[in-house]
Amino acid sequence: MNSFKKTFFLKNKFQNIFDTIVKLEDFFFKEDQINLKNPIFITGMPRSGTTLLTHILYDSERFGSFLYKDYPFPEIPLFWNKFNNLYYNNRKDQKRIHDDDLLINKNSPENLDEFLWKRLFDDHFKEFDTILDENYSNDEFENSYIRSIKKILFVRKKYQYLAKNNYIIFRIKYLLNFIPSAKFIICIRNPNDTCYSLEKIHNKFVKLSKIKEYKNFEKNFLHYEFGKFRKNPNLSLECQKIYDLWNENKEFEGYMLQWVSVYEFILKNYQNFFGKNIIIFNYDNLKNNYKKEIRKISLFLNLSLDTKKTKFIIKKDKKKIENEFSERAEKIYNNFKNF
Repeated sequence: MNSFKKTFFLKNKFQNIFDTIVKLEDFFFKEDQINLKNPIFITGMPRSGTTLLTHILYDSERFGSFLYKDYPFPEIPLFWNKFNNLYYNNRKDQKRIHDDDLLINKNSPENLDEFLWKRLFDDHFKEFDTILDENYSNDEFENSYIRSIKKILFVRKKYQYLAKNNYIIFRIKYLLNFIPSAKFIICIRNPNDTCYSLEKIHNKFVKLSKIKEYKNFEKNFLHYEFGKFRKNPNLSLECQKIYDLWNENKEFEGYMLQWVSVYEFILKNYQNFFGKNIIIFNYDNLKNNYKKEIRKISLFLNLSLDTKKTKFIIKKDKKKIENEFSERAEKIYNNFKNF
């Protein structure tokens, strides 16, 4: 962690030099030789199975993805690929700090796609939840984003891109505008277990933030879902209500209302894409019938998946906690069961 902090310090201090390296890499990269077709984006609320599904898909060896070793320079994968193995040396498998028992190493897929989107915003922390639809366009960013994906495919020697990015949920219509072949897997988990897990991880990250090595961990990784930099996406008129609940230390209730806001937004904006460019992945269905849920994803993506990750599935539901948002959340969750 200390090496990350030092690298970030140097990266920020010598930003002009870093920008020059990015431009040089772009200039020499022959992107016309790489085709981009049917990229896969995994998204949804955190703690809903997005990471597990990403690992299941990546294990098929079909996809090119950002890996942990691409950090902290995902913007220059061609250049950094020459040094990242040396930088990470022989670090062994370790558990994620999220307490989900999922083992990771330098070659594990990681959510670094958001670093590409960071270029689109003047202040990512304030603007990451901006809703971008089919009416928005930005040629410079679109070309840069596609070029960056092609770099990852080149480095990984693969033909199809896979990315986990929870914030893609705000940009699906825009992304389809300039990458029409894109496919999206939206993950969902019953609201009670999702919010229980979110509260637990938030409290852990708040404690970690008091340790020097983890002081700006979430912000450096562009994760604002929990911890001291937690930010609620502005998706509804109830946005301030969520902050009010959190300020009253009603973490579970705040996350429950956030769950309602996110999945109401999905139903309202993307339901017409279900079964076409979008499929729903239900974590609870994975618990109850792993093979059936995986087969659904396999058919959508036209590939074969195995079942090596079953041991990482949390099989036992948490004790149900009723609150003023439970009924709304359950109704929305039941709607998703139809897809």
